[in-house]
Amino acid sequence: AKALDAVKQAQEKNPNAPALMNNYAVLQARLGDTKGAIETLKASAAKNPDYYPTLLQLASLSLGAGDPDQAISWAEKALAANANAVDPHIIMARGYIAQQNYEKALEATKGLAADNAGNFTLLEAIGDAQFHLGRTADAVKTYEALVNAAPYSGTAYYYLARSYMENK
Repeated sequence: AKALDAVKQAQEKNPNAPALMNNYAVLQARLGDTKGAIETLKASAAKNPDYYPTLLQLASLSLGAGDPDQAISWAEKALAANANAVDPHIIMARGYIAQQNYEKALEATKGLAADNAGNFTLLEAIGDAQFHLGRTADAVKTYEALVNAAPYSGTAYYYLARSYMENK
């Protein structure tokens, strides 16, 4: 409650500061008001349409709220604002996976694995898409990289074992 009050006071002094709006949205989301957080961020994006952190946060919250269409749309806008960013690609891939459009998920992450070999979330999304497309040999390679990136992750070993079993 004190944090919300502090952010509201800061917003009164600088109502168009996108970082303040993002912080306010984070607090809303942490308090369970995802819908309110998304609305706060949409208002901020309307005032600052190219502010990458807001666009990325909107994509992430939309995906978490179960709206892959909006997540993909906001991730595309985030990518337009920061063409070198990896996170929007991951969110787009996750959105496509939620829609069971695994080919588009792979397309969204194409060429990123080599330069981001330690990115657990990226490798997980790529492996998930490969596995569901029946490309189990590719999934094994991706999940082996995932295990190397996160050797203490039970989830990584589970995905790898599942791919080994499917790949016989």
